[in-house]
Amino acid sequence: MEEQISSSSQFHLLYRREQNIKHKINKIEAIFIVSIFALSGVGVAYAAWTDTITIKGTATTGTMKWEFSGIPTQGDSGLDPNCFWDLETGDWVQMDKDVANTVVEYEQKTHPHKMTVTINNAYPYYANHIGFKVHCYGNIPLRVWKVNFVVKGQIIKTLYDNDWYSNPYVYLDLNGDGAYDLEIWWGNPLDLQMHFCGTVDRSFEILVLQPAPQGKALKFTIEYVAIQWNEWTPEAP
Repeated sequence: MEEQISSSSQFHLLYRREQNIKHKINKIEAIFIVSIFALSGVGVAYAAWTDTITIKGTATTGTMKWEFSGIPTQGDSGLDPNCFWDLETGDWVQMDKDVANTVVEYEQKTHPHKMTVTINNAYPYYANHIGFKVHCYGNIPLRVWKVNFVVKGQIIKTLYDNDWYSNPYVYLDLNGDGAYDLEIWWGNPLDLQMHFCGTVDRSFEILVLQPAPQGKALKFTIEYVAIQWNEWTPEAP
């Protein structure tokens, strides 16, 4: 009886061992199969086809271009014009003598942005009216941002749009002695927007003041500075 029990126990023990071995083999097989699929997926990823699409584009910028155009006009066509006693409230009188004269020259023949004004044989209360044209020939709209007044290569006064609305007068000391030699009345605001092929008339007036030096040509340069319309401001930055 004891031998039969022992034989039965041994049988069950061997059976369990065999089942454990099969379970481990099945587990290993499952892990192996999963690994094969995983590696297959990696292989597919590395073997996938690729393609590149290149999109080409062209950006074209506009041009902001303008110039003084035509021949400047002036009120001194012979007999001297005088203004007593200032440009704001004074009276303009055509004198009976041709003493002084005014020369207006653009900085260059093509597309000028500056003009130089020279008054020869000037004397107090000699006055003049200068007219000129501004022409826009670029395809970007623009506005005149500021006007610089230059003496001997140095900017001594800048006029912005807000300045014009508050006081359109500019005073210049040409020889650096601390006294104003010229009074200038700027005739137009600076806020007008210009477009391609547009032209506007502009003007200013000049009056020689008492402190102006004798025996000297009175000379200064006007420089227009334009800016694209969407960056324009009426005052200094």
